[in-house]
Amino acid sequence: MYLTAVADWVSRKILAHRVAITLEANHAVEALAEAFARYGLPDIVNTDQGSHFTAGCSPRSC
Repeated sequence: MYLTAVADWVSRKILAHRVAITLEANHAVEALAEAFARYGLPDIVNTDQGSHFTAGCSPRSC
């Protein structure tokens, strides 16, 4: 199982999350898209800096 969570660093609130059985980028992109739709586009997006997810779009163009 893989958990993808989008969190606000200041409030530490979870803005969106996904649980999946495979490690695919679409789960992370869906969680980002949900958070952006609910709360708007952030000024800064920071990831774990790992290479687990690979996608062909940036957070602002998904």
